[in-house]
Amino acid sequence: MDLYVMRHGIAADVGEQGACNDSERPLTPEGRRKTRDVAKGLAALDVRPDCIGTSPLLRARETAELAAKQMRGSASPELCDFLKPGGKIEELIRWLNQTSRNSVLIVGHMPDLARIISRFFGSGSDMDIELKKAGVCRLLFEGQAELGKGRLSWLMTPAQLRELGKSG
Repeated sequence: MDLYVMRHGIAADVGEQGACNDSERPLTPEGRRKTRDVAKGLAALDVRPDCIGTSPLLRARETAELAAKQMRGSASPELCDFLKPGGKIEELIRWLNQTSRNSVLIVGHMPDLARIISRFFGSGSDMDIELKKAGVCRLLFEGQAELGKGRLSWLMTPAQLRELGKSG
């Protein structure tokens, strides 16, 4: 299984763009543009997930929707409570392994995504991983997703992915 771990794009602060609380924070216009360009880079890498799971928070949902639209043929995003801040990695593992998926994209929040990458990558403790807004990491699993069994394929910044999108 290929697991793509993506952080949401640049979002408005609470009190801006109609966001009354953290869960309602939308992507900013710059965040939408940059996220769309990152997704073009993923498409240039031929990333076509069978399944997209996203935190239900607005900024993550919008990120997942933009990514799905750019990566033609990708599944529609599925709302996953376990990808909200503080979600349980055990629920993520159950969800990932419930069907025979070859390629999955998840969209969520830091620092939880760094913890997920660390635990899948094989570290018993959290590593200091920087995943910038709209940054993406690719983990590979031989078969099902298990803690400590993932292999880091790549971790790209949004700028690197946007550049790939321009040339792809």
